[in-house]
Amino acid sequence: MTQQRAPSRSARDVEVDERSFEEAKPVIEEVVRRAPYATSEEVVRQLVDHRALLERAAGARFFVGRVDGAAAGICESYLIDGVGQVEDVNTLEEHRGKGVATAVVTAAADACRARGADLVFLIADNEDWPKDLYAELGFEPITRRWSFVLAPS
Repeated sequence: MTQQRAPSRSARDVEVDERSFEEAKPVIEEVVRRAPYATSEEVVRQLVDHRALLERAAGARFFVGRVDGAAAGICESYLIDGVGQVEDVNTLEEHRGKGVATAVVTAAADACRARGADLVFLIADNEDWPKDLYAELGFEPITRRWSFVLAPS
């Protein structure tokens, strides 16, 4: 989905700060630790450390949303050759429904544009509800991609 227009919603009670990986690391760790695939501390460490690599190698920027001062969610963005991507949007369960995803996605998209992006996009699963949120944030579908996975026998 590409952002074609201004968002039709905003999150007034969520503060968003752009942070380095080291500054965002505690909320990244919390998001990863709560994921169903976080089956061990080693898995958590590897997935969190991967974000540090993304910052160094691909210029990842991290947007932390706060509700009443507490870290409530995060997303990251990338910018290459005038194209910005918003990626990996997460809200901690106890803060869902408060506009955290709205705030971090909007902040990340705005930051991409402020740094020169002519195009800002994200990838949304057609069968999942976030695509409806992203539509309210000005994103519209431009194409579809299919993946086929053969499960091991």
